[in-house]
Amino acid sequence: GTDVNNNTVSNCYRRGIDGSGADSVIESNHVENTGLYGISADSDMVITKNTIMNNNNGIETGSNNLISYNRIEGNTYGFFTLGMGCTFVHNYIANNTIGIPMSYDRNCIISYNNFFGNSNHFSLQYGSENIITYNNFTSGGSGISLRGCNYNLIHHNNFIDNAVQASEAETYLGSGQGARWALDETTGSTAYDSWIGFDGTIT
Repeated sequence: GTDVNNNTVSNCYRRGIDGSGADSVIESNHVENTGLYGISADSDMVITKNTIMNNNNGIETGSNNLISYNRIEGNTYGFFTLGMGCTFVHNYIANNTIGIPMSYDRNCIISYNNFFGNSNHFSLQYGSENIITYNNFTSGGSGISLRGCNYNLIHHNNFIDNAVQASEAETYLGSGQGARWALDETTGSTAYDSWIGFDGTIT
């Protein structure tokens, strides 16, 4: 693989850093004001300790990537995922239109991230078998939004001062099951200052 480290990239028309090759590492770069993607990454890579600011899309990622300790701020989409099996851990994801949008993603882990001030912190459409744990979702428009999803496990997250804490719609109960939300100490604590129930009530 190829390592891309300690670069400052700004005002690019399309991509700031275009990474490819298994076992490549993209680390400690500063990328801002790109027209398409701050970082575009292939599969089986490590993307860590980068600052990605004010781009159209922060990080585009393929499958089986480790994305950790990045600062993703002020982008339209913090991440743009194209595969499955990715691990997102210990990232600071702030003031994006959507922090992490996912569609049809499977077997991803989203844990120990701090989401702050995004219009929509995390959305997943038609995805399955993902794990979403130990994240902070704070001061956004929506915490977690699920649509048409099955077999996702969600627990030990904090939802604080969001307009909508969490929502789930169009679960395919005939072919599987909806998300497993843990809301109490016996199955996994989730802190929230108000909970938007799936029937539209606030508790």
